[in-house]
Amino acid sequence: MKYIYIVYKEENLSVFESQVLKFLRILKNDFGRDILLIVVKNKKTKENELKSKIEKYIKSSYMVIEESSPLLYSKWRKTIFRYFEHSDWENEKIVVHARSSKATVLGYELKRVFKNCVLIFDNRGIPLEEIDLMIKDSKKIKEKIKLQVSKVFFAICQKVAAKNSDCYIFVTNNLRKYMIQKHGYSESKDYLIIPTSIDLKEVSENINSVKDLNSYIYIGSNDCWQNGELIFKLFKEIEKRNSESKFIILSKDYNEFSKLNSTYKLKNITFNSATHKETLEILSRCGYGVIIRDDSVVNKVSSPTKLIEYLSVGLNVIYSGKIGIVEDLVNEYGKIVSNRLINLDINNMESVLVGKLENESSSIKDEKFIDYFSWDENVKKIIDKINDM
Repeated sequence: MKYIYIVYKEENLSVFESQVLKFLRILKNDFGRDILLIVVKNKKTKENELKSKIEKYIKSSYMVIEESSPLLYSKWRKTIFRYFEHSDWENEKIVVHARSSKATVLGYELKRVFKNCVLIFDNRGIPLEEIDLMIKDSKKIKEKIKLQVSKVFFAICQKVAAKNSDCYIFVTNNLRKYMIQKHGYSESKDYLIIPTSIDLKEVSENINSVKDLNSYIYIGSNDCWQNGELIFKLFKEIEKRNSESKFIILSKDYNEFSKLNSTYKLKNITFNSATHKETLEILSRCGYGVIIRDDSVVNKVSSPTKLIEYLSVGLNVIYSGKIGIVEDLVNEYGKIVSNRLINLDINNMESVLVGKLENESSSIKDEKFIDYFSWDENVKKIIDKINDM
């Protein structure tokens, strides 16, 4: 079996590393699959940095295509035919795993080339609705027009991808239900629920048994659905109750977060960005992870990377809003996971009472629900599904 993985303009290299490269490394090293990673590179991403990161995990099994105009598809077809012109891949089962609707449209070209091809459409969220939120949040006319054009292109890709793929992957059950009801996805088509996942071996190596229970951390961007200002309001309420509290924000947008503090004037707060490994090390020393969301549909179907990372290193999680993965976890594991979650009413933050961690040196090995995020377990699910098709 040959396994082709397609990524279209992944802007967050940390997510690319944790959700693509680690998956492919396990697929190649532990399951012996012959893989090829194809990346359509974002113009802003430095090619040397991208290739260095890829080669750290899978060495030479990849190709990088520069982002271009709508002529991309013509360029893409030429690249495909040139690469596979002298290969013997047509004699084997081909799996094309495409991350996003745009990547799946490109993958459909491969399906047309190879007869024995399975096309997997890996749905990571709802881009059309995310664009709507960005349009609403934007104050610039040109930016709004650009986003509207992007939305039209996404809508076309989504329809083509949903119709021509053989199997769907969704990050939550809510995402599957929403795409069937709202966007006409096939209810009868093969599918898997694969949430944002982690390499448990790497996490175990970075677990710190000594936690600072006065330390609160947020990791992630300052996108409009992330509610950056509400995070500061929460931190301020905590600071009022506990003068020894410390706050950490790890984000590529740390300069924007830093500006927010000119209003809230938190006494003990640090802002920075970090590699994925550094993030795990910092997280494991903290007591609480924070994720503030509203009840938008974007959040109701989501599986935020930060929430999985918080839980994986033994943090309790202060959260608000309806988050898709929380519903899946509670339905599957009940109190085992709900005891680690502190639900926050954002309209009544002063009522927040933060207690001590029940297990100060909690180990992920003691948490049964952590396997739900394990790349080893989830790669097995994908391989089993492919073998049945």
